[in-house]
Amino acid sequence: LTGGPYEAISTTFVENICLPSDQCYVFTIFDAAGDGICCGFGEGSFSLSDSQGEVIFESDGNFGASQDALICLGDGEFDELDASVSFISDLSEVCLVDFPTSFQIKNEGTENLTSLTVDLNVNGALQETIEWTGDLAFGQIEEIDISLNGLDFGANSVEIASSNPNGMTDVDNSNDTESISVDYRDDLLSVKVEIQTDGFPGETAWGIFDANEDLVATGGPFSVENALESEQVCLVGESCYTFVIVDTFGDGITGGSYSVTDAFGTELVSGNGAFDDRAEVEFCTEAADQCKLAVEINVEDVQGSSTGLIQVIASGAEDIRYSIDGGQTFQSIGTFRELEAGTYDVVVFMNPGCTYEETVTISRVLGIEDKSVSIFPNPTEGLFQVRFNSKSSKNEFLHVELTDMNGKVIQKRKLSRYNGEFIGSISLVSYPKGVYIMRLTTSKESIITKVIKE
Repeated sequence: LTGGPYEAISTTFVENICLPSDQCYVFTIFDAAGDGICCGFGEGSFSLSDSQGEVIFESDGNFGASQDALICLGDGEFDELDASVSFISDLSEVCLVDFPTSFQIKNEGTENLTSLTVDLNVNGALQETIEWTGDLAFGQIEEIDISLNGLDFGANSVEIASSNPNGMTDVDNSNDTESISVDYRDDLLSVKVEIQTDGFPGETAWGIFDANEDLVATGGPFSVENALESEQVCLVGESCYTFVIVDTFGDGITGGSYSVTDAFGTELVSGNGAFDDRAEVEFCTEAADQCKLAVEINVEDVQGSSTGLIQVIASGAEDIRYSIDGGQTFQSIGTFRELEAGTYDVVVFMNPGCTYEETVTISRVLGIEDKSVSIFPNPTEGLFQVRFNSKSSKNEFLHVELTDMNGKVIQKRKLSRYNGEFIGSISLVSYPKGVYIMRLTTSKESIITKVIKE
């Protein structure tokens, strides 16, 4: 049953409806401007009464975008402890491997909800467990931001499941789980819509229309004042669209702004919120399969008690993922710490057609007490012997690289193993006096040390 919207100002409206007794109901009143029906533009209120004229619920109208009223007739009663979870956005198609989205927790019971466990499962595997805490009265909702990680190309099964409300058993299990099918497509271009709301977020909404004037994406009205609202949208590449933002009160977004940015970091739409009831901006997208990755990799070697580090700096896209194990696992930041000396396969990933791969080595800088390598004599007049006790396999060579202090490679050699050690002689006779850097590398490890020629 519904009523309204109402047009007359400062007028009392009365509606009589028939409901079965001995049941419970939720009455919800909405306000399009998000500021209730009191205070700002008159003193509104509402109440619910039974057939005997007894007031069941009344409100002074001081609420935001909506207010729920729980009413029970006769012997009807609500569950004391009941929480529900549900997805908010349309996730039928996504275009990022790590796709940001959100779900909502709602208190469906009469007891205040203060804690809840929520599991996020992707393709049958647990991706994340969220231990939520807060304080929600009956009918109140809270949004939780999450990211869908590691999606397979094509169809994916995504599920959220709640349990343990307030550390107890949920009375109604029918609303504890929601499962959806998510289609990950790499032929679509991700764009991010950001809205900086003003003091009346319920007045603001936006939409994106294609060349046929069909609505392909929408957002709002919003509920949080003076907040940055962000949503990821999938669009067809090399196509043109119209971004439309509206304000129901007709005064724009006072002190707010709006923007649309594509996956390559290009700003397609921007505005400062200074419009009346509506603003429109046309924009066109680039091809979705472009690759604009620029990658720089910095390595810190293991020295003494310190561990190694790999820092990957990438640009050219908004959503980039990083791996140092050949793409088996990824993370959203490009810094990897506390690494042992060894070889690492770096993968920088934007989409299947846009990746960067490089093998890097973290070396162990030889310390004074390290007996695994012997260089004799050192300092040397030109000719010296290298002995290296390595973990490598029996049939492997030891790769020796000598560089000067400017980083120029002056010599490369391969040494064979004898009786469990790599042994060989190296000459610096034809090179000037000074300090040289020697790197010893096998498939298992890499060591750096200095050789001094006098």
